[in-house]
Order: sequence, then structure tokens, then C-alpha cells
Amino acid sequence: MSSSDGGGSGSPGGTEAQFVRTAGLDPAERGGIPPGSDGEAARAEAERLRDRVSELEAELQRREAALDAREGRIEELEIELESIRSERDDAREWAAFLGRELSECRGRVGTLEDRVETLESRGLLDRFRGLFG
Repeated sequence: MSSSDGGGSGSPGGTEAQFVRTAGLDPAERGGIPPGSDGEAARAEAERLRDRVSELEAELQRREAALDAREGRIEELEIELESIRSERDDAREWAAFLGRELSECRGRVGTLEDRVETLESRGLLDRFRGLFG
């Protein structure tokens, strides 16, 4: 902030200028405004500026509260997302396990079917032999 924008001494860090701008809006409090119409206009302007600062501070508080609420919701969603990802990973592990089990069961079923066919063939041959033999 420079001294040309009414900020006071124009210190490089802007700290003093910020203090003058927010806390020193009414020079009449320090006895710097002589009575008269110019003083009344300055007081009215200072009051308007104080009101505007109050409005801006209230708006800032509302926005900070909204931001805090959003950040809280984001944290909740991140936790929920992590939980869902964990469940998905568990489901994938189960799917892989069940896929292996299914393959093994199909292999066993195939082997058992082959054995049944072999036994049935022998039984059928024995029946034919019994009938014709």
C-alpha cells in the first residue's frame, strides 16, 4: 500500500498503513477535523467506511465458515472414498479367490464326470455281456 492511497506513512510491509486504514477512520476522534461542513462530510465518509469494513468482515466470516464446512465435507468424502476403495480391493481379492476355487471345482467336476462315464461304460458293457453272453 502506498501513501498515495491514503494509507498513512506507506511503510514497506504495509502493517502501519493497514492499521491506519482500519482503525483510524475517524480523524475527529483525535481532534484532527475542525467543526463545520467538511468535518461532517468526513465523519459521514468515515462512518460509511466503517460500515463497509463491517460488511466485508461479516462477508469474510461467512465465506470462511462456508470454506470450513466444505473442507470438513471434503475430509468426510475422502474418508468415505478410502473406505470404498478398501472394500473394492477386498472384493477383488475375494473375486480372485472365488475364481480360483471355481476353476478347481470345474476341474474336479470334469474329472468326476470322466470317471462316471468310465464307470457307466463298464457297467453298460457288463450288461451287454450279461444279455448276450
